[in-house]
Amino acid sequence: MKLDNLTLPPALIERYKREKARLQQDIEEAQRKLMAVNQVLMAAKVLGAAESDEEVETETEAKQAVDPSNVMGTMATLINESPKPLTKAELKAKLKAIGVPDERLGTYFYVAIKRLKDHERIKVLEDGRVWKQ
Repeated sequence: MKLDNLTLPPALIERYKREKARLQQDIEEAQRKLMAVNQVLMAAKVLGAAESDEEVETETEAKQAVDPSNVMGTMATLINESPKPLTKAELKAKLKAIGVPDERLGTYFYVAIKRLKDHERIKVLEDGRVWKQ
């Protein structure tokens, strides 16, 4: 099958670009909300208010909701939920443990760190560790 003459209308391409941007915004907003919920649950646990099994299970389910196919979002979630700054090696180990494919932990990993930093979702400390914004 030869695809030399295949073209897509510019209007269709533009429509998909807008849809992609909208979906990325939806994902980022959902991740921000999830992080806020997790922070409240962690605070409740620290303050002794989350003693029931149901509340502890809810926190566990929220952490398991991390999607390894969304590497950048998963990275932001792990970094922002960490109680201390993470080295890149620690972050890679956490990502690998939740099922992120090895090929996403190479060059893409560093591109994702830069993009998250540029979008002010995380900060990179002077020593190279990453932490919550």
